Amino acid sequence: MKRLLSLDSPPMRFLALIANLIILNTLFILTSISLITIGASLCALQTSIQNILRKKDERLIANYFRLFQNNFKQATISWLIIVVLGLLFFLDFRLLGHLFIALSFLF
Repeated sequence: MKRLLSLDSPPMRFLALIANLIILNTLFILTSISLITIGASLCALQTSIQNILRKKDERLIANYFRLFQNNFKQATISWLIIVVLGLLFFLDFRLLGHLFIALSFLF
């Protein structure tokens, strides 16, 4: 029983991984409340998960906010470009749908 509850046992490492993922997802949700910061939040979340998988997860919360701050400008610009392109594609498909309806009356 002592080995099962040891911090180095596989069940405890698995539970620690699950707890870290819950903390990271909560931080992601809290930092992406504003639609503008989703890009930086996604970047910080992805890099933090990669650090966990590479066993470099010593200070989870501080590391997340450091990554969020370091990548804020670049990730926000990328996210805004993706949103604008997605909006343009959406509007294009909406207009094409109405164009085919308008052309069907001509033939």
